[in-house]
Amino acid sequence: SGALALAERHVLVASELRARSWLADLESFDDPSIAQALRKTGLELARRTGDRESVSVFTFDMISETYDAGDWDGVLATIDALEEGELVFHQQEHLNDLLALIAAYRGDAATAGERLAMGKAHLAGVTHPTHLASYRTVVAQVALAEGRLEEAYTEATAAAAASPRLAHAASRLVARAAAWMGDGEHVREALDRMVAADRRGRWFDAGRRTVRAALASLDGEREAAIAGYLDAAALWRDAGWAVELGLCQLDFASLIGPDEPTARAAADEAHEIFTRLGAAPLLARLDAALARSPRQGDAAATSRSAP
Repeated sequence: SGALALAERHVLVASELRARSWLADLESFDDPSIAQALRKTGLELARRTGDRESVSVFTFDMISETYDAGDWDGVLATIDALEEGELVFHQQEHLNDLLALIAAYRGDAATAGERLAMGKAHLAGVTHPTHLASYRTVVAQVALAEGRLEEAYTEATAAAAASPRLAHAASRLVARAAAWMGDGEHVREALDRMVAADRRGRWFDAGRRTVRAALASLDGEREAAIAGYLDAAALWRDAGWAVELGLCQLDFASLIGPDEPTARAAADEAHEIFTRLGAAPLLARLDAALARSPRQGDAAATSRSAP
């Protein structure tokens, strides 16, 4: 951007660091590779110039994006290597959330529970609705990973209602929990909230497409659902968001059924991603979806979503 170029040309270090951080935040919803490149250069500059605040900002954001890209071992290694005081308190809270999610998705319910308890303790005395809602989205994701779908739905719904800023992300969790329960009406309500949130960027577009595909499947619109899942998966894949791609392909295989060749291919891709992540509970859910008889899932889902 012009601001970044101007700061670089005049060696305005503080301005360059701010520009890199802001641009990376914007790009993270469209092209995470550009965001990571901006952050990497910013982190190197911040370390070279001794700007500890910028070091913490770039480090934390890069860890979050590494999680989305599916390099969970890389996340854990980076967190282990952090020095005392390298991150500020709220960033440490969010890292605790990531550790809870990795533990839950890897089948370590005890560690996930301990991390959630730590997160809840950190919130003592906190009244800001977005901070409280953020914690509830983590609780919802852990519940989803561990198969407690009603709890996931309840927590994510509360988070979406409490924070307009998180309404899109929380509603996507609501939609996934509802879809896994075969509840088309609540998927529709979640999609309406996502559209109303009006968030822009490829990340948000892929999320809406994923939920629209789920709704189409539950409404018995099989061809529209297949096309929707193919479009959504392409967006997740092209951007390198491996975790969301795996979940999208899990939805595809579960709701469409393994008799459909494209859904079977989606299942194969999900299996590869979840194996690499070490996400045993998701592999178990995928295996259960593949074990269904052909079209059994479609018929059941359609009947559950019918008025």
